[in-house]
Amino acid sequence: MGPADWRSFWAGRGPKGRPIYPDRPVLAAWVEAESGPSRIVLDVADADGTPLGRAYVFDQEWYPGCPAPVRFSHYFRTLQRALRGLKTLGSDPPRLRLQVLKAVDAGRTRPYIVLLKFILCPEYGVWATHLEWVYRCPLQGFYRLFVGVPRAPTAPPSLDYTVGNATHAGYRRAARAVIDGRPDEAPAEYFRGVAEAWLADFPALVRHDPNQIQGWVRTIRMPWEHADRVIASCRARFGAGPAAVLHERPVFAPDRGLGGRVDRIIIFGDGIQVVEVKTSAGPGVSLDPLTGRQVPGGVQALAYHEAVRLHNGAPPETLIEFFDGSQETVVPLSDHPVIRRAGARPRQVDDRYLDLVAQNRNQAFVAASGLLTGYDRQLLNQLPKEGHRLRGTGGDFDFQADSPPCRSCPAGQRGVCEQNRADQARRAYDFWLYIPPALFAYWAWFHRQLKAEERLEREHLFKLATADPAILEAQEGITLGGLQAGPVADGRVRLGRANRLETRLREDDRVLVTPAPHRPGHFTSVRGVIRRLETFHLEVDLDEPHLPPAPEYRVDRMGLGEQVDWEIEGLTDFMLNAMAAAGVRGRRVRENELPALARAILGSEHLPAPVPAPCPLTPVLELSPSQLEALRCILGLGPGELLLVQGPPGTGKTALIAEAARQLFFRYLWDPIEASDPRPVLVLANTHRAANEVVLKLLRSCPELEPFIVRVGRVMGGMEPEVAACVLSERVGFWEAVRTGTDLEGRLKDCLLRGALFHRHAGIFVGTLAAAAAPELQGLVFRHVIVDEAGQATEPATLQALRRLPPGFNGALVLVGDHCQLPPVVQSAEFPPLPPELTAGRGFRPDHSLKVSLFERLAERYPQRLIRLTEQYRMARPISDLVGETFYGGNLRPATPAVAGQPPPSPFDRHVIWVLTDGIPEAAEQTAGPDETRSNPFEADLAARVVVRLVRAGLPPDRVGAVSPYRRQNTRVRQAIADLAPDLADRVRVDTVDRFQGGERDAIVISLTASNPERSLGELLADWRRLNVAVSRARRLVVLIGSRETLTEPGPADSPEARVAKGYYRRLWAGVRRLAEAGRARIVHPDDL
Repeated sequence: MGPADWRSFWAGRGPKGRPIYPDRPVLAAWVEAESGPSRIVLDVADADGTPLGRAYVFDQEWYPGCPAPVRFSHYFRTLQRALRGLKTLGSDPPRLRLQVLKAVDAGRTRPYIVLLKFILCPEYGVWATHLEWVYRCPLQGFYRLFVGVPRAPTAPPSLDYTVGNATHAGYRRAARAVIDGRPDEAPAEYFRGVAEAWLADFPALVRHDPNQIQGWVRTIRMPWEHADRVIASCRARFGAGPAAVLHERPVFAPDRGLGGRVDRIIIFGDGIQVVEVKTSAGPGVSLDPLTGRQVPGGVQALAYHEAVRLHNGAPPETLIEFFDGSQETVVPLSDHPVIRRAGARPRQVDDRYLDLVAQNRNQAFVAASGLLTGYDRQLLNQLPKEGHRLRGTGGDFDFQADSPPCRSCPAGQRGVCEQNRADQARRAYDFWLYIPPALFAYWAWFHRQLKAEERLEREHLFKLATADPAILEAQEGITLGGLQAGPVADGRVRLGRANRLETRLREDDRVLVTPAPHRPGHFTSVRGVIRRLETFHLEVDLDEPHLPPAPEYRVDRMGLGEQVDWEIEGLTDFMLNAMAAAGVRGRRVRENELPALARAILGSEHLPAPVPAPCPLTPVLELSPSQLEALRCILGLGPGELLLVQGPPGTGKTALIAEAARQLFFRYLWDPIEASDPRPVLVLANTHRAANEVVLKLLRSCPELEPFIVRVGRVMGGMEPEVAACVLSERVGFWEAVRTGTDLEGRLKDCLLRGALFHRHAGIFVGTLAAAAAPELQGLVFRHVIVDEAGQATEPATLQALRRLPPGFNGALVLVGDHCQLPPVVQSAEFPPLPPELTAGRGFRPDHSLKVSLFERLAERYPQRLIRLTEQYRMARPISDLVGETFYGGNLRPATPAVAGQPPPSPFDRHVIWVLTDGIPEAAEQTAGPDETRSNPFEADLAARVVVRLVRAGLPPDRVGAVSPYRRQNTRVRQAIADLAPDLADRVRVDTVDRFQGGERDAIVISLTASNPERSLGELLADWRRLNVAVSRARRLVVLIGSRETLTEPGPADSPEARVAKGYYRRLWAGVRRLAEAGRARIVHPDDL
């Protein structure tokens, strides 16, 4: 229905008493005073805010003159729960967006609009896999999607899953070869796909007992035995040559709030085929009511079917391919048990079809968003009592699975769900009422902030798909439009246009490339990574080697992916483990019954100063006095104890961590090895770069440790060969072994057995915080867990480390970081007030939020547990003095005379240069939209000139860096360098301050960018730690370019954070002046450079 007809309908000029199917978005506000137990009254406006009028929603889709109410309809009850939830969370009056699917004007003389079917909040993306969870058990959906209950350490994937997954991976590669006209290469591609799947499952498989592995090998290799049959199937199906086959395509339907990745989309001349591939049925899968057949994936396939139908304008042919072991079964969606049970007709799009889609999507939304309970303990406790189907949300049982998957449900495994049918002894009645007040307040406060972050992520694709791309490009800098594409070569495409690329996009950003006129989320969108960004062009590595032909394309930055999900899981896991360790059932747990480390994190424990222990071994690394003190304190930690180590820039945090890991490993080297015993040490870092540096430091300082180190995760691009060799699969040469030669069974068995042996004897595991639940670590606990870059991680992210301590957190936790450098990156600005349970002497301040790391909070709460490193190995003395006096109270000095005496690089004769731009009209900043889109062309040109001069004077390009706080400014600097010296464009690193943390260069050029008559710093520079990081990246030269007045003088609209930051910047300016007076710095005009 078009906009004009839609407004006519609301004006009473449409059909009377006869339902219509408009499929239109509206904005609705709850008129609570006029609503009742069976009626909801809404004030409704069009999507652009134009008022439309009053609307009503009744239970069972009733309306005046209704011939027959719809029994078990979910719409009224789910909307009612959503509106009440919004009010509980502070929205008054509650407002939300609806996508109206069916409505009726039941008035006779005036409009009386009744909404019958609708999608709740379609801007909130629900992924197809989540719909599957909700279909199987809505209560499971609540525990997994909202609460974030993580799985308990479990066995590796079943053999059927492993075999089916490998067969599917091979099938996909063989199909691609046939479609591309390379049928002779199909066998080689099939075997390559099988090997890739085995490689992905390798870390999980090696965790098993060697005797089990020997019995499994023959089963695991089944995909090879069935290769001929699978390849023949590919040739038969794709040999005729469809127009295109798209694999793993991201789709999003903004009218339904549904998204996900489609396994395969096949485009023929006269239609489209959607294929969902499943490799394991698992518990909770419905049986066909007529045949008894069990086939998974029906709800996922239904979601993809609906998304592609809306994109294409006609229903596609949708199939489910089920690989049960090496047996392939193809089931049309219309014959799937989910569809047959519901009595829906996917190709006719009838009411039953709409209800099946809407009920699962709407229930998933209210479950995931928290609108069912909010953070009310009574509501949280009451919800499970509604049963696993969540009867209070209404709904037709034919649109849900027969029985819940209790055996595989994380809430059942963790003993939280009181509806657990698999193990009634583990039912946790009234769990939410028994949590200590401080622990519940801690969980709820952080959880609410994380859900706000998650909501931004879930709404990101909706924004891309519905907002004006010109606004997204000009104001937010996350979109580039009007691009022409060259040919795709080796998976890389070059896109460009005639006008300059003014953007916040940068190298390594995940993006969607979408052909015009489609919007991101259309099934023709291709995921990729930006690898090169120039003045008029960019290059993208595509996930798929084919880009649909189109006259123009657009590139959009994707969101944060799954980062928030694992942070929520880590937070909830902390609460569950703390409760389990208390060992109390049937009553409220007292806070003093929680483990000591849990009480320390909650801020209620009284911790003494650490007791140092002597080093049993002579350190192999040269350590400063403060490093040696920190090392002894780490070695002196007992179970349940905590230590904080602050490492300012260049003070050797990585060396300290490596030496501590070495000492701890050798302490337990001769202990008996049992599978259940704690391992010596786990190192978790906030980034892959930091994790790799720890491994490198260990290998280069103590090569004999190499057989006992495991780098958790997979081999990634840019990973050093020495680090990659510590990945389990690389250590045993798995990839080469399963792709070449004869006797596959013997080679496979040998790799798995050797991998299991290495895993069993490894004593030092290194990974990222996100990898705390990785297969290599499942089932393992560690005596010591060390977290690097703890000052950059959010508090819930740091809690991941506690998941790998022995039960009751009965191990030592070491946090290494620096709260005077960059804080955690947080997208949302929603920071709820601190609950009263956390205010009394626990280390929380009223202004605390996710932006304050656990390291910073505990450093303030327990200063006696903080060890500071004071000798740095990076900066020449003038730079060291400037950083130390400005940001560290003078407690920072060069570790050696050689470090202190580093000369400045030619052609400069001072270590510190400030290029003042005050009073120069053309040096004013340019701002478009949000604060982070600032740029300053004048400063960009100056920065490029300095970089080029340094390189032309002999400094290697990889020893020069240029930084600014702003992405858009970095693009300007990069383009200015390319204009002056095209050969340097890819050889000099230009990046944001945030991305430069942890790096260093001989010379650092800083564009401050902010320069305006209001003397406004903006949000980024209002955090003084950002400039600390920028200046301290330099070894021999730092050049600051920008306005002293904007940086240091009070502005009329300064925030409290900006006022604090300007205090630091005045200290910085005073320090530069003192150095200049002493002949160790220069303050210059741009013309004097």
